[in-house]
Amino acid sequence: MAKKKYVIINRATLLILIIIALLTFGKDMLGRVLFEKTVKAITGLRVITEDFKIGVIKSNVDINEILILNPKGYADRIMFDVPAIYIDFNIPDLLKKKAHLKEMRVDVKEFTVIKSKDGDYNINSLKVVKIGKVEQSEKIEVAGIPNIRIDNLTLKIGKIIYKDYSQRPSPVVWEFPVNIEERIENVEDLQSVVRIIVVEAIRKSALKQLIDINLERLVKPIRKTLENVKQVSGKVSDAAKKSAAKTAETIKKTGSVIAETFQAPPKELKTLNEKQEK
Repeated sequence: MAKKKYVIINRATLLILIIIALLTFGKDMLGRVLFEKTVKAITGLRVITEDFKIGVIKSNVDINEILILNPKGYADRIMFDVPAIYIDFNIPDLLKKKAHLKEMRVDVKEFTVIKSKDGDYNINSLKVVKIGKVEQSEKIEVAGIPNIRIDNLTLKIGKIIYKDYSQRPSPVVWEFPVNIEERIENVEDLQSVVRIIVVEAIRKSALKQLIDINLERLVKPIRKTLENVKQVSGKVSDAAKKSAAKTAETIKKTGSVIAETFQAPPKELKTLNEKQEK
């Protein structure tokens, strides 16, 4: 009898251990799957996540090494390189009719814009860009995306890279430091987060002078939200502005040369590229 009781206790202990293990590790696996599906629903692109952890005691999520990939047809694999996303939430807030997160921090290391040999841009494959081409896009709801508001969004963007394959097999590559850290209050939804990243990265670098993208379509749904942007680090922001202004001035002064660079590379650049290819 005692032996049978001992076996029952052992089975009960094992069951408790399995439940604890599932709660500890299973929630992270499930959360990772849901996160990747949500990001794919928002962007329309494949997502790879290296590490995903949901807090056991505190209601927070740490997500590390997120890669949002380019669509098929682009030689370069990555569009967004995001080292970290942090989310702080209250469970009751997620059960409300208008769910919301207390805080979200997004750190974008690199954002790569590519012009293909056909003249199309990789960012045109983003759902928010496609929707932006539809009149009154701000009223359109995308299926599969939870309607979640963000109370406080902190956004960091390191740099934006531009690659132009439209004139030759090996691209002309531009790299623009953005180096901004901003805090935005009352972000309406998750689609707006993507819009803000794209808009802020492009308009706060000299890239806007090199690409044919209608930013106004992206800005329109988030215009009021952008009015709430506050610089977290003024010095970094000033440095980014000076860098962008310097690059823009260079483009302005050498506009004809840059136009030739994208149509037919200057002799010096052509010679350098030929040497590198050899």
